[in-house]
Amino acid sequence: MRPHFVMVSLTSFLQSALRERTSLAFCVNGRSRAREDWKEHAGILAAVIDGDEELAALLASRHVQNAAAAFARAQDEADQTADKRAQQKTGRPRSRTSRYQGPV
Repeated sequence: MRPHFVMVSLTSFLQSALRERTSLAFCVNGRSRAREDWKEHAGILAAVIDGDEELAALLASRHVQNAAAAFARAQDEADQTADKRAQQKTGRPRSRTSRYQGPV
C-alpha cells in the first residue's frame, strides 16, 4: 500500500469515528458554540500546519473541555426548563433519574 493512501484511509476513519462520538454534543451545542468551535478548530489546524505538536495538543484539549462544559450547561438548562414545565403542569417537581457523572 502507498503511504498516502494509508494516511487518507486513516484520516477518513478517524473523522468518522470522531463525528460519531461527538454527534450528541453537536446536537445540543449547535449554533450556540459554532463560532467558538470554528475559532478553536482554526487554532488547532494552524498549530498542526506550523508543526507545533504541543500547542496543537493543548488547543485540542482546551477545545474538548470547552465543548464539554458547554454541553453540560445546555443539559442543565434543558433540565431546568423541563422542571419548570412539569411544575406548571402537575404542581409538583419532575421526578428524576440519576445521570451518569463519570468515574467517582
